[in-house]
Amino acid sequence: MDVRMMSNQPEATRLTALRARTDGQLIALISRRLDLALRPDFADDSANEEAERIYREVAQLLPVVYGASQADRRRLEAKLARLGASLRNVCASVA
Repeated sequence: MDVRMMSNQPEATRLTALRARTDGQLIALISRRLDLALRPDFADDSANEEAERIYREVAQLLPVVYGASQADRRRLEAKLARLGASLRNVCASVA
């Protein structure tokens, strides 16, 4: 085995662990943001801009979460879809 490969293994292991922890934190952040935007008391007009901002933020972040399980990804995508539908309903009721 190449000496350089052996010396890079601990570093690669640390990077993999760091990526997994970062993905876990990102999944938790996305979930909290979606939960906030989906709360019934968050549906008034003053919170609509923030809900739209959360929707855009999560739509950008979700594709780069590589460490999410399929179940986590489906759960987050379902919440994002519910938020999108809620925002469309608010826009339709204003129009």
